[in-house]
Amino acid sequence: MPLVAAKPGSNDTIVIGRAPAHQIFLSDLRVALTHARITQTPDGKFQIQANALSGVRLNGETTGMGHISVGDVISIGSCRIEVVKPPQDGYDLCLEVEQPKAGAEDTATLQSRSTIG
Repeated sequence: MPLVAAKPGSNDTIVIGRAPAHQIFLSDLRVALTHARITQTPDGKFQIQANALSGVRLNGETTGMGHISVGDVISIGSCRIEVVKPPQDGYDLCLEVEQPKAGAEDTATLQSRSTIG
């Protein structure tokens, strides 16, 4: 799983979306070109803000904006982004990104959308 990390004081915005130029590129067609942004607030915390009308799921709840910290899970389309403890000192934020391979939906999802009769 790829990791994305932010260094202290960098004030970088981490952009998430389907556009290949973004820091986190998600190839799922349910993801908007620029779906969300993660920024650091003046008090040093991090927040995610959705740019897409569908929002993002933060710990299972759909939202337009929310603070994130270690242990939180962000879901966008079929992609999962977990906020993890940075593997080394010198970073304020570390994200672990998981994308299923194209067409590889889990069995439970497929069964929930299927009717057998």
